[in-house]
Amino acid sequence: MAEEKDSPEVTPPEVSTPPEAPAVTEPAVATGPTEQEYKTMKGRVTTLDKQLRESGVKANEAHQRALEAEAKAERLEAELQQSGKSAEELAEIKTKLETAVASNAELETKTLDARKAFIVTTYKISPEAIKEKTLSELDNFEEALKAVTTGGSGNYATGGGGSSVDLQGLSPMELARRAYDKPK
Repeated sequence: MAEEKDSPEVTPPEVSTPPEAPAVTEPAVATGPTEQEYKTMKGRVTTLDKQLRESGVKANEAHQRALEAEAKAERLEAELQQSGKSAEELAEIKTKLETAVASNAELETKTLDARKAFIVTTYKISPEAIKEKTLSELDNFEEALKAVTTGGSGNYATGGGGSSVDLQGLSPMELARRAYDKPK
């Protein structure tokens, strides 16, 4: 054993054990969603599809409103341009109307003066007697004068001008005076 002492001690090499291999598992088989998950996803797709269609309809409606607004704006611009011409035409028509009104008033005055002159010269009455009478009043006055002066049957002489008991039996001249003196 002495020999054993002189020799170095040999220690057996350490044997390492191989590392443990991972546990082998069965490969994962791709399985689809469960029936419940499928129904949920299908419902979600249906909902999203419906929302997409609704948003498309709303977008189309908004686009249509925008087109209508643009058309209206163009129409108003065209009308505005035409109104510039219309304003000129309106001013011209207004001027013509004012001229016509003034001319009409002048002609009416001339007609009234001519009618008064005719009555004064024909029936030999004072111009003061008919100075304030209008054209319709002159018509009535002349009708009464016709009945008085010509002895003809004017409307007033035959009772066409009214039928008052107070006037019956009066002379035609008295009837004419009362017609003249009658307040307006």
